[in-house]
Amino acid sequence: MKLTKELLAKLPRQYTQTKIAYLHFYSPSIGWNWWATGFSKKYQEFYGYVKGIENEWGSFSIEQLNEFGAFLDEAFVAMPAKEFPISAPYC
Repeated sequence: MKLTKELLAKLPRQYTQTKIAYLHFYSPSIGWNWWATGFSKKYQEFYGYVKGIENEWGSFSIEQLNEFGAFLDEAFVAMPAKEFPISAPYC
């Protein structure tokens, strides 16, 4: 997965109260999706929405994405949570 400093710099701080996803990751092997709404440089982890076994808002690390064989969706365009292609809660 190719995450450049420039790409990560576009994301707000990890727990900023934004519900806009700036990056989307997916793992075809397990069928999970991650939408990143913020990033912590210090901890190298994202905050966002995860669609996996449970569908929930939470933190996920670059290391976890690599362990799950996740790919960066390079065609993804930033969007608010209410427009995610799933039924993600956005309140």
